[in-house]
Amino acid sequence: MADIFIGYARRNRDTIEKLASALEAARYSVWWDRNIIGGSEFSRDIERELDAAKVAIIAWSDDASDSPWVKDEAAFARDQGKLLPISLDSGIPPMGFRQYQAVDFSSWNGKPSHQSMEDLLRAVKALLEGGEPPSIAQPTPAPPKR
Repeated sequence: MADIFIGYARRNRDTIEKLASALEAARYSVWWDRNIIGGSEFSRDIERELDAAKVAIIAWSDDASDSPWVKDEAAFARDQGKLLPISLDSGIPPMGFRQYQAVDFSSWNGKPSHQSMEDLLRAVKALLEGGEPPSIAQPTPAPPKR
């Protein structure tokens, strides 16, 4: 069973492949539907892997927000306290998921050194250690000049 489950819309597969590779390079085990083998009952596989994962990254996009599968995966993860949303575009997540801060991946260049990936890895680490994901630090405004 993997540390991390990734839920996403099929149209975002290329981005998710890069994301899974980056997470694996950071030494996390990752499960996404590429791991389903022919002839298996995929809904059972998805539910088993989602239940076993410690973190569920849900990659929101306009397509994902329209997907009943992605919404089901997100609800399952939310109810188990392991939802970690990311935003692949500037779309708004569906009702029930807008109150969760998503890590912004809209400008991610696919590289592990990008700020989006660093923010995600910090949040994954916090969830795996049994806590809440940390707030993503916002730049502190400079004090007014005198």
